[in-house]
Amino acid sequence: MQKLLDATETTGRLLQHGATLGGIFLLVIAMALFGQQRGFSMLGAVALALGLIAIFCGLRVKIRWEVPYKGHIIRFENDGMVGEKLFIDGQQVARGGLGFRMVLAGQIKDGEGTGDRIEAVSYAGLLEFRCEITAHPAAK
Repeated sequence: MQKLLDATETTGRLLQHGATLGGIFLLVIAMALFGQQRGFSMLGAVALALGLIAIFCGLRVKIRWEVPYKGHIIRFENDGMVGEKLFIDGQQVARGGLGFRMVLAGQIKDGEGTGDRIEAVSYAGLLEFRCEITAHPAAK
């Protein structure tokens, strides 16, 4: 086994959660303003629009890492809407869901390292996102 990456990202994780939670807060304010006015409220409409935009932006923040391995490029991505993905040379080889710990794995199909297994383990915390990528050489 060869460790290719052990990294932690806090800025992207804070953006994912901060924008989403801020957007939810704005939606709550919008609903309160609409309820208070018993109908249309311009301020409520602005809060609603900003809340939806903030939530969308928070869910679109991607956390990604790329590492080289035997002439290949290994990429891991975390997306707030679709979860985790593992790529080898630009081709998606595994996809996870949403969770606190996810394990994704794929094999190198051609070139140097053919048959080697690439494994990405992610840990999704509230304030940080951590990823470990390892290579497991094929048995010879």
